[in-house]
Amino acid sequence: MARTFGPHALAVVMTGMRSDGTQGAKAIRQAGGEVVVQDEAISVVWGMPGSVGSAGFADHIYALGAISTEIIRRVVARRPISAYLARTQGSSPAPRPATQPQPRSAR
Repeated sequence: MARTFGPHALAVVMTGMRSDGTQGAKAIRQAGGEVVVQDEAISVVWGMPGSVGSAGFADHIYALGAISTEIIRRVVARRPISAYLARTQGSSPAPRPATQPQPRSAR
């Protein structure tokens, strides 16, 4: 990942045993990428996230519930959404009509 994506890499290290993710996190940081680590509070096993954090390779340590928000924030900060939309949907995508949730049928 570090060789392929370099400074565009974003690694997320979550609950896990051992310390094998530490070398990967080190490679990503050396390539200019970022590393986000889950905090210890609700990790089942904090071995891998703890190892990455202790080695100094984590850019930040977040609670599990904040990780998805942080991933989105970092990705959007690096790549403007308008550039993404232009590539995937054409230069000016038409707004989608609002939809109402459909009620579930009674069983």
